[in-house]
Amino acid sequence: MPKTEEITVERLRERLCFDTEGVLRWKGCSSMPKQWNSVWAGREAFTAIDGRGYRHGSLDRTYLRLHRVVWALHYGSWPSGEIDHIDGNRLNNRIENLRIASAGENQRNQRLHRNNTSGHVGVSWYKPYSKWRATIGLGNGRSKHLGYFDRVEDAAAAWESAREGLGYHENHGKRQ
Repeated sequence: MPKTEEITVERLRERLCFDTEGVLRWKGCSSMPKQWNSVWAGREAFTAIDGRGYRHGSLDRTYLRLHRVVWALHYGSWPSGEIDHIDGNRLNNRIENLRIASAGENQRNQRLHRNNTSGHVGVSWYKPYSKWRATIGLGNGRSKHLGYFDRVEDAAAAWESAREGLGYHENHGKRQ
């Protein structure tokens, strides 16, 4: 099975096109059977959604994520790193919503996790002390303890003041 980088941008352009809304469509192809063209040409491509919420599909038996294909079609080369969805919506694949990001930058632009019970990023209930605990990620797997608080709002305020200068995106921790 070919690797993503083995599929050229030219090959993508032969088979696919995308619009300003980030919707990918199959092109008609003379090398494909007439029946394939009559069914698939012009239809939306890469409509499956994986377990992490990304649209994906395959071309030439190679699994591809839609946002990486949109990037390659728009810029003429495969992305050199991770692609971050700026607004946090993994289904919004408009080119204005995509950016190259390091793993750390991408992690600093995450939505509030589904299993968050405090309603605030970096804040959790610490049962042994019966208090709210605030921590913040510093990168490279390190985190900093910000303190224990009686009120969840105070713990959230401590996290907000600690985020300054750490490169967190303005959207980090917001609900979608």
